[in-house]
Amino acid sequence: MVARRRRLVAILGVSAVLVLLALPLQVLGGKTVTGQMAPGGVTTGLPDGSVYVVRSGDTLTSIAQRMNPSGDQAALVRALRMTVGSPVVVPGEHIVLP
Repeated sequence: MVARRRRLVAILGVSAVLVLLALPLQVLGGKTVTGQMAPGGVTTGLPDGSVYVVRSGDTLTSIAQRMNPSGDQAALVRALRMTVGSPVVVPGEHIVLP
């Protein structure tokens, strides 16, 4: 009985952690959000401070295209590079969008 209760608590705990980790990704799920101006006049289309988790094959350019398909990607790439501190991103890296 105690082992069963512990197992249930562990499952609920893991589920809660997974939900909390998925919340920042929900912003990237195709919802239309009023654009915000980042430093340098770059519109990201996402609320300030949104977090993007880098996927395998992502580059700063591909992230900029995904975040702002109709805008100035070059300016967004520069802003992302300043945020990341490098031109290279690594899968799993969390980037706070400008």
